[in-house]
Amino acid sequence: MEWIRISEHKLKIMLSAQDARRYALDFDGDDLTPPTSKESFRGVLSDLFAQTGFDASEDKIYIQFYPSKDGGCELFITKVGLSPDSPHGETLEKERRSPPEKRRGIAFSSGDLNAICALCRRLAFRRFAGESELWRDEGGDWWLLISERGNPRTLSEDYRFAREYAVPRTVERAALLLPEHAKKICAKKAVEIFSKL
Repeated sequence: MEWIRISEHKLKIMLSAQDARRYALDFDGDDLTPPTSKESFRGVLSDLFAQTGFDASEDKIYIQFYPSKDGGCELFITKVGLSPDSPHGETLEKERRSPPEKRRGIAFSSGDLNAICALCRRLAFRRFAGESELWRDEGGDWWLLISERGNPRTLSEDYRFAREYAVPRTVERAALLLPEHAKKICAKKAVEIFSKL
């Protein structure tokens, strides 16, 4: 499976014939054969989330499907708005016009301090102005925790670049692990301090 992110809310996915068989995407001519197609798309979306962070679980989605002669297909998946059953009850369009400004946080871990310092330099270059801490766990991994004001729904996308340096982790996971199994190395302004190393 190959993919291209067209925008924050749209992906193009290219599936080979082998991929189509793996996801059990059965199609006859130009039409998908129900009911397997719904479960098959869930499998594709689940794998996409793992690879890209593209989460359509609470959204209505529009799927364009184009079979190819070799047995594969191209899919265009577009998030068009939150499901009416969603507890949020808002549309993505409304959120784009007035994104909520809330405290949001994310953690990054790496066994390589140089990678964490490089991430701090990248954050400093992007004028990161939030709070940051650096921890080291019992296994020798370094954890950079950052928090700032912003739209929580776009957090994963906003820090996508950081995957080049470290593994993204949730702050909930960090909160469970670090106080008991790690030592705080820098309590404040870790990004500013370690960007200079």
